[in-house]
Amino acid sequence: MSISCITFVVHLFVICCPNTLFFLFVLSNLICFLQFAVFEAAQAAIMDNKIDKDVATTLKKKFDAHDTYGGTWHCIVGKNFGCSITHETQYSMFFEINGQHFLLFKSKD
Repeated sequence: MSISCITFVVHLFVICCPNTLFFLFVLSNLICFLQFAVFEAAQAAIMDNKIDKDVATTLKKKFDAHDTYGGTWHCIVGKNFGCSITHETQYSMFFEINGQHFLLFKSKD
């Protein structure tokens, strides 16, 4: 019997933005350049949208449309949610901005 599991790299560091956004990486197995791309996209989505669903849609569309990231992405945004997901290895991130939680992941095709 073999057991396989996905190991998340835990990041417990905080980035404080000049525009007072408080950003906390909770769990991520994205490579570094993608983490910063997510941070920038999430920051822009929050500034442009007021409703959680619209923030999530903006992030999803950004990553779906990008040639480098490829594939089908999903985003969940809110203060309280539960989920059970299957995602592609090295393509998931759970983080928080100002008390708003984000789960972004790429699904298997």
